[in-house]
Amino acid sequence: MNREGGQIGGEINIRNLSNQSSVTLIKSAGVIWSVSVSPNGKLIAGAGRDGKIRIWDSETERLKATFDGSDKLVSRVVFSPDGTLLASCGTGGIKLWEMNGLY
Repeated sequence: MNREGGQIGGEINIRNLSNQSSVTLIKSAGVIWSVSVSPNGKLIAGAGRDGKIRIWDSETERLKATFDGSDKLVSRVVFSPDGTLLASCGTGGIKLWEMNGLY
């Protein structure tokens, strides 16, 4: 957090429920409001207040793509059941993004 109490960045943490351990998988410069994992577990999508949608490779933890989801914020991202599309919604409306080139 900054001095004014606002969040500076965000993290995506993975929690092991069997032993209650937690590991930070991904750190992001923007505040993350929504996270979705592709059905095959290979991609993680995160979106938030900066209007960006970021897609990470879950195995390498590397950023694979960034999409401009909105000029203000993206409140939700979710993968389609087959993983070929990512749906987002926010101040820019509802949008669909093709994921085929990212696998």
